[in-house]
Amino acid sequence: MIARLEALKTKVPNDYQPIEEHQAFADQLLQTCLKGFNLTQKLITLSATEATAMSNYCYVNTLMVQCKKSAVRVSPKTWAAIEERMLRVPNNG
Repeated sequence: MIARLEALKTKVPNDYQPIEEHQAFADQLLQTCLKGFNLTQKLITLSATEATAMSNYCYVNTLMVQCKKSAVRVSPKTWAAIEERMLRVPNNG
């Protein structure tokens, strides 16, 4: 996979190439990654609900990281506890 990615690295389209070139490159990169990780397109395709949930999850975690960088009065121990809870699925009893 590394060799395939290195070969693709030399084919990255520049900003002046047509959108079709960029799309073809993106397709090649996707296929390389799918093959390298032994995945199928179906396995990585999310439903609209799943995509929304993933987007919300990423947004919240990004916001938490930004808060951590800005917070000077919160101890490292407290942030460690917050981070630990961020990445866990809630226990529903």
